Amino acid sequence: MTELELFNQDIHEVKLGGRTVESAHACYLYYMHTGRNAWHSTWVMKYYKRNCMNLCFEDAKQKAEADRVQGSVFYISQLPSVMFQSGQIRIFVTEINSSFPLSGYSLRAQSLEIPSDSVRINGARNCYLVEGAPLLGVALSFRPDSRFWRVRPAPRNSVIILYSESSRETELIERPIRRSPLEWKSSSSGPTYFLGWNLSKNGNRVTARGVNGVLKLANLDPPDEPRPPRDPSREPSPLSP
Repeated sequence: MTELELFNQDIHEVKLGGRTVESAHACYLYYMHTGRNAWHSTWVMKYYKRNCMNLCFEDAKQKAEADRVQGSVFYISQLPSVMFQSGQIRIFVTEINSSFPLSGYSLRAQSLEIPSDSVRINGARNCYLVEGAPLLGVALSFRPDSRFWRVRPAPRNSVIILYSESSRETELIERPIRRSPLEWKSSSSGPTYFLGWNLSKNGNRVTARGVNGVLKLANLDPPDEPRPPRDPSREPSPLSP
């Protein structure tokens, strides 16, 4: 299982130092979140701050199994995301609590002033979505307080920036994204059985319009690749345990 780390400038700045953007793609992340029955049938929704995002459906299911307690109901939602790559290092960006993730992002800075609590990085520029741009600057440009938002997202529970360094994930990343995102809801047959998963009746109201718009404006996404033949054995089944 590949772990995606929440981006932290203090931790990842050294690792990203000197790294530049080689490519960018739209992809799906699998967002695992949960609700739990409480007193008087009150429904409580919990959004994880750690380990909520996954590269594939199977990883998300494993984390749900590890976190399950009596009464929990889990959801796994496909979230349109942007992946920026430099060698084996990848930065993933998505947005929760939005029907159009990243739709408020601007290709060019909306201001020349940086946030008051920030320090201008070496190689700072007013447009980061170009080949050769510093990867650290790309990540920072998506922070909710950056100067690259036409419509600023909420300071919390909105934009999610993730760091990963692994060669394994190449085969897991689902791209390009063409169909409407899906959402699964768990079902339990008892504590001795694996959770079952069914497509959510309410569906996933998130669209990829914002993510695709970011890449279209930046002209970083490669031309559409031929879609490979469908392999049913690799498709997440709504009824699989």
